[in-house]
Amino acid sequence: MPAYEPETNSNSSLRQHAILLPRDPPDPNVETAFRHHAESLRTVSRKRRAPRKRASTACQRCRIKKLKCEGRPICTYCQKYGAECTYQTWTTPASVPSTAFLLERIAALEEKLEGLSSESQPLRSPEQSIQESDTVPTTGDENGNHQELYLTPSSSGLPSNPIDTSPIPITDVLGHHNIFRSDQVVSQNIHESPYTHESRDASPAGPESEGNNATSTPFERFDLHDTADILPLMELYLELVCPLFPMICDVYLWEAASTVVATGFKNDLYSCMVSFVMLLAKAYSSSSVDPDESSVFSETVHRLSSLPVQLTLDYAHTQVLCSLFLLKRHRLLEAWHWLHAGCTTLYTVIKWWVESYSALILTDGSREETRNLYKTDVEKNTILRTYWICHNLERDLTSEIDVLPSSRLSELEDQMPLPLGCDEASLSHLEKTRRIKYLFFLADTSLRSILARIDGMCSEFKASPVSSQWPGNVALSPVAVELKSQLAAWDKNVPPSLDWSPCPSENIPSLIRTRLRLLYWLAQFRLGEPVVIAVVGNTRAEFNIDVWSSLMHGLSSGYTLARTLVREGVQIDAIMGKRVLAAISLLEKTLDKSSLQQLQPSDSREILECGRRLLKEQLKGASGTWPWEIT
Repeated sequence: MPAYEPETNSNSSLRQHAILLPRDPPDPNVETAFRHHAESLRTVSRKRRAPRKRASTACQRCRIKKLKCEGRPICTYCQKYGAECTYQTWTTPASVPSTAFLLERIAALEEKLEGLSSESQPLRSPEQSIQESDTVPTTGDENGNHQELYLTPSSSGLPSNPIDTSPIPITDVLGHHNIFRSDQVVSQNIHESPYTHESRDASPAGPESEGNNATSTPFERFDLHDTADILPLMELYLELVCPLFPMICDVYLWEAASTVVATGFKNDLYSCMVSFVMLLAKAYSSSSVDPDESSVFSETVHRLSSLPVQLTLDYAHTQVLCSLFLLKRHRLLEAWHWLHAGCTTLYTVIKWWVESYSALILTDGSREETRNLYKTDVEKNTILRTYWICHNLERDLTSEIDVLPSSRLSELEDQMPLPLGCDEASLSHLEKTRRIKYLFFLADTSLRSILARIDGMCSEFKASPVSSQWPGNVALSPVAVELKSQLAAWDKNVPPSLDWSPCPSENIPSLIRTRLRLLYWLAQFRLGEPVVIAVVGNTRAEFNIDVWSSLMHGLSSGYTLARTLVREGVQIDAIMGKRVLAAISLLEKTLDKSSLQQLQPSDSREILECGRRLLKEQLKGASGTWPWEIT
């Protein structure tokens, strides 16, 4: 019998030739019924379909990379590349501001509005201003415009309101390299607070302001014992102090502050950290010393000393914060004591971190396991930033006071890279203020590394025997040429977004910009310092053109360093003050050499006297003692 052929074969042959068969016109009723049946099936299938799982929010890595995130315990991208899948958490303060604090803020705003309204009033004539002020003679041009050379503290140009931040004529005088007496400039600048919360600029005061608190800012009313003032002072710390020493993450500081606000001050690490933050905020925002500052500091130190020693990053941060406050008050030996303790704690934490990381790699080798060692990239970058800040502080302090021993923190320098995210490209996702803060940290750290190499070169040259060929060897040294090129490359690669230049600024000064400018000109001066010392010691010798070029470079950089200090009138720490004072002392020796007097600027003696008196008055500080002898 013939084999049975399945019906599908015939159907397939019909389908192949269906295009050749004539078709009847479609029946409208059948087509309508078929459409309704298809819609009903589609509705049923839509109802039975499981809902898609969408992420309520993307993880941090997918948000930065602009990728699709599934929102599971770990997304596909993080699982594929072994990254930690973290989600942004929103924190809110644990309490609301008190009514008294809000009333103080309203009163401060009303005073500021009155100051702004007074500025919009018609200006007085120069004759009226001279009659009502205590200024010394002015200079005028052919158009009759008068320019005040010097303003006493009682001058009408000073703001009558504590929070009035309008510019004053003395800054214009300092910005044009005019020749003025040193006592005039010092009396105007040595007692001012260079930065306030409103403008980060000085509110000029008279010589009597430090004794009777004549210059009071709204932030001097904050009580160091009151928990209601913690959050305003925390904001002040993040604005003034954190850009200089960006050790602790902002989110962590707010968490610690909110905890202390809710629970009050206790004998725990959070309370100690918040107390030191409040002390630093008041110290950097006002030139006057709070009456309760000493008692609050003693209580905080006693509270910290009573706690058991912890080998944690938080404990190291608290010790370093204590050292920063003592350094601000120019109590150097106590600052070194707490800094040495903080560096030792940090060294132990980092050493444990590195050894544990290496042990995990040797035993397992899995990157997914080793990434759990440091909880987040934020914690790792915080450790790296803290290391470089502590390392630079300890190196500066022990190099200026060579009898003080260093910790073992410097042994880890080759193993500790700069924290990721400090370059401009990787910080594009951050807000502008935070991005600028980290960029300044990178610029400051790299410049301090170059300055440390320059100091090492100068120490080697000073230790070598002096001969007639010694200045030429110093000027043409390959090490000096290389360091000079590194300094030029650093200046060229400063990001334009920082709005920084090595020239002294005529605008409102900024602490971080001024500190970076002083470091830059100090490094330039140190490059030519050995040649300046050699020429001053032997002015009758004949030198080649390279030696004279290096000499001119050193003199020019030294005078620019002194001008930057005098013109911007900022409060500097004792370490930088000693370095600038040493440069001024060497420049004063060149004034006594007749062969070098023609190389000096016309106002050289006035600038140097001004800088010396300014440093002597500034660095007396709260303790009333100058850490180095001034002759």
